[in-house]
Amino acid sequence: MTSPRLRPFRVTALRVGTAIWLVAGLLLLANAARGLAGGAASGPAVRPRPAPPPPPAAGRQAAAQAAAYTPSYDARTGREVVMVFIGASFCGAHLQPGFPEAIEQAKLGLRRQAQSRGSGFRAVGVSLDWEPDSALVFLRRFGRWDEVSVGGNWVSEAALRYIWSDLPGPASVPQLLVIERQLENGETAVSVQGERLVRRLLGTDQIAAWVKSGAPT
Repeated sequence: MTSPRLRPFRVTALRVGTAIWLVAGLLLLANAARGLAGGAASGPAVRPRPAPPPPPAAGRQAAAQAAAYTPSYDARTGREVVMVFIGASFCGAHLQPGFPEAIEQAKLGLRRQAQSRGSGFRAVGVSLDWEPDSALVFLRRFGRWDEVSVGGNWVSEAALRYIWSDLPGPASVPQLLVIERQLENGETAVSVQGERLVRRLLGTDQIAAWVKSGAPT
């Protein structure tokens, strides 16, 4: 049987406990409401994944150099493949987008083929501009060369050899020749044997299509 003296204390404690639970409940409801309101007004937006950072400048430069033709300066001998590109700045066809890159890919592709057969390779650039300085500026648009012939227009030494005399062909630019030969580099003399014209490609479209097909020889 409960003592009458403890009854007021129990009633008071019950009231205090109820009040605490009510306050706690109200606080929880207020926090939940604040969260819902905040989420509706300024919830975190879904952002796309950021793009990866660009490669370092040194990496980009190395990649570009790896894709560019590098001449070979050595006393060559034995079987070799020679690519001769003949062009001129007075021909507007050379301004076709992607054409300089096609010439660069031709050099790289022919060199790979030559090396796979144990042959050497050389890239020769010929510009038929009258002025040598203008001709050099023109050829630089097409990368680096093992050898260049500039100036002299249609009566230059290169034109005489590759168009009019030794390896006669159509008088047009641009054109690209692929030549195979045996080069003997002796102590006192150099001899060329078995030289033959493998391909002659005329015009930007024909050259670009040939490069796209893998520059077959």
